[in-house]
Amino acid sequence: MNELLRRLWKSPMVCAVCDILWIYVLMEVTRLVFLWENIGSFRITFSSFMLISHGGLLFDTSAIMYVNALWLILAFLPLHLKERPGWWKAVKWTYVVTNSVALLANLCDTVFYGYRHQRSTMSLFTEFGNEGNIARIIGMEVLTHWYLLVLLIVMIWSMWKLFRNPGRRPAQPLRHYYLGNTLRLGFWVAFFIFGVRGCTFSSVTRPIAVGYAQRFATNPEDVDLVLNTPFAILRTTGSSPDKSPEFFSNPADLAAEYSPDHPAPADSAAVLRGHNVVFLVLESFSAEYSGLLNPDLEGGQYKGYMPFLDSLMTRSVRFERTYSNSGFSIDALPSLLASTPRMKKSFVVSPYSLNHVSGIGELLERKGYSSSWFLGADNESLGIQGFTRQAGMKEYYGKNEYVADSRFGGMKDFDGTWGIWDGKFLKFFRTKIGEMRQPFVTGIFTITNHHPLKLPEELESKYPEEKRPNYRTVRYTDDCLREFFAEASREPWFDNTLFVISADHAYLHTPEHEEYNNLLGHTRIPIILHDPSGKLQPHVHPGMMQQIDVLPTLLGLLGYDRPFGRDVFADEREGKEPWAFRWDHTPQIIMGDWMLVADTETWQAKTLHNFVKDPLMKNNLAGRGLPEEARLLRKLHAIVQTYSERQLANKVFK
Repeated sequence: MNELLRRLWKSPMVCAVCDILWIYVLMEVTRLVFLWENIGSFRITFSSFMLISHGGLLFDTSAIMYVNALWLILAFLPLHLKERPGWWKAVKWTYVVTNSVALLANLCDTVFYGYRHQRSTMSLFTEFGNEGNIARIIGMEVLTHWYLLVLLIVMIWSMWKLFRNPGRRPAQPLRHYYLGNTLRLGFWVAFFIFGVRGCTFSSVTRPIAVGYAQRFATNPEDVDLVLNTPFAILRTTGSSPDKSPEFFSNPADLAAEYSPDHPAPADSAAVLRGHNVVFLVLESFSAEYSGLLNPDLEGGQYKGYMPFLDSLMTRSVRFERTYSNSGFSIDALPSLLASTPRMKKSFVVSPYSLNHVSGIGELLERKGYSSSWFLGADNESLGIQGFTRQAGMKEYYGKNEYVADSRFGGMKDFDGTWGIWDGKFLKFFRTKIGEMRQPFVTGIFTITNHHPLKLPEELESKYPEEKRPNYRTVRYTDDCLREFFAEASREPWFDNTLFVISADHAYLHTPEHEEYNNLLGHTRIPIILHDPSGKLQPHVHPGMMQQIDVLPTLLGLLGYDRPFGRDVFADEREGKEPWAFRWDHTPQIIMGDWMLVADTETWQAKTLHNFVKDPLMKNNLAGRGLPEEARLLRKLHAIVQTYSERQLANKVFK
């Protein structure tokens, strides 16, 4: 028995596991030192620290896998080449050097955090690349924080002394050698995938990004304790922020063309002061699916596939033209909940994802609102839980919470791919709303109208085959909303609630109708404001509404005293021309009857269309000297420069 344990203790896998576990210990030491050095910046309780530790373990695992991938490959390559003299010394040096750099990065951020109050990402090298006094600052801080240097030396020494060589084995048959090393390398490849995806093999999640740390932050600043610096730098490599383009050299000229800051509206505009707010964000609901929004389609005979929402729109405020700010689900909630559009990259995976966000949850919490968000998918899906927490939503309910609630059907209601069927999860949503303290702001993101476009087996016969497979799931979700509103209308909170209904984006596949098979058609979605109390009179509002206008418009209706962004009702009162902005691969702007697409190399017009006179957008008018081209381009330049400068300064809204 003792011999078996001795051989096991000296086995390659146990040696490698011990080496990796020691790095976990050292990473946690640097986290505790980071907290100790910056304790005044955090509001730590026992429960918040437990949540931080849970998240920290996930991010440490990801960083450790990135940093240690090279020496693990070198150690377990199934090649005799690595049995040459000197190979294992190189493996040890690789282990010590790579991990020393990672630990150094954490300790440097322990000091540097006092300058930026944010974990360092690749944007650090852009921000301070031209500073001439960096060497002096570093030298000064090394002298001031000499004890951190001592700690680093001790940690490097411990790695050198405790490293257990996983490769020295007695001679063995070739087939055993190759098979054993191949299996061991396969294990570490699998664990690498597991680690960088946030300790999961789930197919509905992606490798975790820095913004995902928001999920484990009780307070906004806690995110910097959840993260570690090697992860933050590695995951933002290749996505360091570009220098803000300077189209306007005079700040006054820029502000005159576009500024998201404006005075508070008159108190009389706050017709819904104290109302609850419920968001219904619908997966892939294009405006093409509405008969009401397309009265001229198919010679006036088109009925669409969302009859309930069409009927609801006749009892709501809807807008003449409504647009999404992106074609991706990951961008919808930053736009809707924080008035933050996608720029060159999605906000949640950009170098700015750790910026402060003025989200609706945080803003309305100041007015006494409770807040929550619901998504029937896996709790890690698309980083939505992390972003909603960043936007100030205090509670989150996903598939895990649904399954844990014995009042509902648990995993029997799982669709087999994404999450809980919309109909089942909307019932859960309505039930939980009834348990909330008023006033509240809450919302749900539906999922069924997403590939593979499945329906509950018991409802297959209710929804016969259509021209397109997604038409069946659109009808299904529309019916689920009908049932949700019918049941919610009997609840005591219903009449005092504003419902905000918006798609995340239009359906991504080729539209059925030619009128939608162009860039403008790809942006068109329904956006609806439904007020059962009637204080917000149902009507078709002229002009346009985009997703980033939703939050500022809501704040105006609720009487919020620090407005920002584009409140569509306030802009109309002030006589401002409406516009919509979108950046999907290329920046685009819509004003009046015109849509312009810019080239990001020259920042000149690439295409220009009058979509009223040319609804199929076949006639490109760019480069013909039209005054509309200059007008739209100037507005586009102002929007891009404003958001770029403010994101770089971490002050999108002052």
